[in-house]
Amino acid sequence: MPVVLAKDSWRVGNLLLSALPPEDRDRLFPHLELVQLAGGQVLYRSTERIAHFYFPVDSAVARVGVDRNGATAEHVLIGKEGLVGLNALLGDLHASADAIVQTGTTLTLQMPKSSSEVHSFTFGPSNGEDGYVDQIATSLLGPVFNPIGVYPSEQPTAISTYLPTLHGNGFWNSGLLDSDSATPLPSRTQVTFGQPGTYSYLCLIHPFMQGKVTVNL
Repeated sequence: MPVVLAKDSWRVGNLLLSALPPEDRDRLFPHLELVQLAGGQVLYRSTERIAHFYFPVDSAVARVGVDRNGATAEHVLIGKEGLVGLNALLGDLHASADAIVQTGTTLTLQMPKSSSEVHSFTFGPSNGEDGYVDQIATSLLGPVFNPIGVYPSEQPTAISTYLPTLHGNGFWNSGLLDSDSATPLPSRTQVTFGQPGTYSYLCLIHPFMQGKVTVNL
């Protein structure tokens, strides 16, 4: 789980944060969390809206460019001297790189503490109208909802492995998540990706909230 960044870790953590005047650090401090990221995990996909800044502490993050032919090349390496998401500070709120996870990596899907709404991470057939996942999302708007959309599709006591053939159609659902500790809903879940590919997901409560996870070998 995210860990609050201790104040005495500024000196040995991110150098950019360490260089801030004390009064600026104190204002920023309540909004920071220490999170663990897996090697090969992509933080942003190109053109997606940037939701978080990342200040590397003991790792490096590569920005990967894509040319018109689809070829990729690493052109920036950001370590503990900087931050990831700089273009958002300059007024461009959309990322210019992808978010990629390696095969076999366990991905943590988590609600931000600032969120005041219930959401889900749901993979499976969707065409924006009457796909399997779309039908479940529509049911949550009516008086009788489909419980498949409310509860996790897998046993919550173990980390499940996602495959495009899961349940016959690639369906995987986190169940409803909420960052409010006053509710019984969990704030996060985890899933391991067992096969390379690009997998789309959406929020059943807010189907316009969508994303993709790209899994590499």
